[in-house]
Amino acid sequence: MQKRLVLKLMTLGILLSILGGLSYMEYRNFQDKVEDDDQILSSEGEIVSFRNVEVKEDMLKSLTNMCKSAGRDHVELKIRYGYLTDEEESQLMIEGEEFDTGMQVDFYSKIEGRNELMWQWLEENAHKYGFILRYPEGKEALTGHTANRSTYRYVGANVATTMKEQNLCLEEL
Repeated sequence: MQKRLVLKLMTLGILLSILGGLSYMEYRNFQDKVEDDDQILSSEGEIVSFRNVEVKEDMLKSLTNMCKSAGRDHVELKIRYGYLTDEEESQLMIEGEEFDTGMQVDFYSKIEGRNELMWQWLEENAHKYGFILRYPEGKEALTGHTANRSTYRYVGANVATTMKEQNLCLEEL
């Protein structure tokens, strides 16, 4: 009985991966990453580990839900950076960023051709989970940074939705 269930689930996974354009292994790896039990790997005070990236515990649930929702839409959100010390920021030559707050994440995509889909999904949905595009186009004079599609800051769902509706950046609050 268990073997049949596993076989049916594998078959379903293969069909879904073909329809979604992912290989079976990519699909399995992605599904392994979004399991509830694997989200909190370790905790140190207010900074926790999420997919091998450290973030502030305050935003963990929203980040987890956002990644799961994107996955249901066949979009994989990969996080390059979360919390970084000042020294790490300096080594990566991203000084002046807010990664030392633990409330900012930097997304990327390894799959060629899926970048645009990921950026579009984030633009349309991130605010629902409390995230704003940290350095939006057209706001460079206010933020002091060039526009950057990959960096998102957690501010909470209500604030993020208001900011999106009014086309505000963090400096305009």
